[in-house]
Amino acid sequence: MSASPPSIKPDGALSRKVYRYPRSGKRTVDERWRWARSVAEFVERGRSGGSLERPKLQRMLEYIQDRPVDFVIVHKIDRLARNRADDAAITKTIRGAGAYLVSTTEAISTTPSGRLLPGIMASIGEFYSQNLATEVMKGMRQKAIQGGTPERAPLGYLNQRRFNDRRDVRTVTVDTERAEHVIWAFDEYATGEWSVTRLAAELEDRGLRIRPGPTTPARSLTVTGLHRLLRDPYYKGVVVFNASSILEDISH
Repeated sequence: MSASPPSIKPDGALSRKVYRYPRSGKRTVDERWRWARSVAEFVERGRSGGSLERPKLQRMLEYIQDRPVDFVIVHKIDRLARNRADDAAITKTIRGAGAYLVSTTEAISTTPSGRLLPGIMASIGEFYSQNLATEVMKGMRQKAIQGGTPERAPLGYLNQRRFNDRRDVRTVTVDTERAEHVIWAFDEYATGEWSVTRLAAELEDRGLRIRPGPTTPARSLTVTGLHRLLRDPYYKGVVVFNASSILEDISH
């Protein structure tokens, strides 16, 4: 049966297919491809190619070692591995299983120079990832130095995004629903008449709830969370980013 081209997930998810052909004597790579059929597909949604610790990737590597497989099909090499060490480990496992690595968007031959290409591309991907991370951290630190909030705003504030002359401006604003509870907590704790445990219980009774996240619902502030809030220097105008304190005259 002729092998159809491997599918590419429209949402950009990491997708890997393994192909095999009916074994009947020795065949060339072209013959193997011509008679290949898909036997398994492994899709890793929302996971970075920067780590080997990906469940579907590990399942795929185990699969090809336990079963006769001729081709491992990926969308792009840098989606499989984004550093040279991981690329070498994955490639060694694939070759050790007697399979060929095939990219649907990049030409990789079975010649020595063709086998060198995935390693070069993995090195480029590693450089790109590290350089991007450096630039992002640099931008976030500069934002903090200027008195901005580079991360999720703490309880009592909301991150705000607006466009000014086509420029993306991200600031914080007071969360009117929760700010009064935070102010009350600081005022009452300063009297010395409240324990943190009792104060947390009172805040829950007053209706204070932490903002829900993408995967977490709104919930009460725990005693540990209240401890962190009362010690957070952000509430006195100190922005702490990447273990560095940046003192600015910030108006809250």
